[in-house]
Amino acid sequence: MLFASDASSLSAHRSHDGEPPVRSSRSPTSPESTEGARRQAFLEACADAGVPSELRAPLERLLEDVPVGSQHSNRLEWLMEDFAHWQLYQRSREGCSLSARRFERHWSRVVMKFVGPRLSPSDREDFAASFLQVVFGRVARSFRWQAPFRAYLRQVMINCWRDELERRQRRERRELSLESEDGTLDIPDRAPSAERHLRAREQARVIEEAMAKLSLLDRRVVVARWLEGQSVQLLARELGMSPGALSQRLLRAKQALRAALAPT
Repeated sequence: MLFASDASSLSAHRSHDGEPPVRSSRSPTSPESTEGARRQAFLEACADAGVPSELRAPLERLLEDVPVGSQHSNRLEWLMEDFAHWQLYQRSREGCSLSARRFERHWSRVVMKFVGPRLSPSDREDFAASFLQVVFGRVARSFRWQAPFRAYLRQVMINCWRDELERRQRRERRELSLESEDGTLDIPDRAPSAERHLRAREQARVIEEAMAKLSLLDRRVVVARWLEGQSVQLLARELGMSPGALSQRLLRAKQALRAALAPT
C-alpha cells in the first residue's frame, strides 16, 4: 500500500530524475475558479453596499453589460457606484432634503451640459425642472434595473429633449398657420355665445371646487406654476424647498385635480 508520504517522496524522486512532477488536474486559474472568485467579489461588494437580496440577481445580470473605459475600468466598482446613485434617488423621494439637493445638483449640471447653448438660460432651467419632474414621477414606477440607473436616466433625458423639440416645432407651425397669404393675421370672432358662456361658467365652478380640495400650499404652487407661468427653480427658491420636492408636490396636486375633475 502506498501512503501519502510515500507518494510525495516518489513524486519528488521522479522530478529529480528529470520526469515532470505530478500536477493537480484543476488549475488554480481555471475558468471555474475565476468565475467563483468573481462571484464572491460581487457578493462581498453587495454586502458592503447594502444591496437588498431581491436586487442582487438583476445587478449581477447587469455586471457584464457595464461599459469599461478610461473613467471606469473596474466593472464591479462602477456598478456599485450606480447602485449608490439609485440609493441617493430613493432617499430624495423619501423626503431627505440633503439627498434631494445632491441629486438635483448633479442632474441639473448633466442637463445643462447636454442642452448647452441650444436653449436660453431660463429655458434650460425650465427644461431641467421638467426633466426632474419626470424622474421623480414616472421613473419611480418604471425603473426595474433593466439597465444601469444612470444610463436609464440619461435615456429619459434624451426622450424629454425629443419631446421638447416636438413641442417647439408644433408651436412654430401653429404660429405660421395664423398668418394668411398676405402676411396679416386672421383673428376669428371669439364672442361667446350664450351656450358657450354657460358651459364656461360650469367648468369654472367645477375647477374652483377641485382647487378648494387642495391645501393652501398646493393651491399656491398650482396657480404660480400653471396659471402665472412661474419657473420651478424660482418658485422653489421662494418657497424654501428644492426643485425636486416642488416637482413632486406639483405632481401630487395634478393627480388630485385630475381625480376631482374626472367624470363620475
